Amino acid sequence: MQRSIADWRNIFRNLSEVGGWVEIIWLDDSDEWALCHDCELFEDGFSTEREAEERLEYLEERMR
Repeated sequence: MQRSIADWRNIFRNLSEVGGWVEIIWLDDSDEWALCHDCELFEDGFSTEREAEERLEYLEERMR
């Protein structure tokens, strides 16, 4: 599932207000990488860690 840029603007804004950040994690049960914060999953379905990193870098760049 890929969220829109507008959704990500809200996510980054909300996380910045609480001092949080987006993390890249490995989902054991599904054998894929995901972008999340604590127990909230934002995007998943990445085959490699690098793919997830590239998506996060792209999103962070768009928020500048």
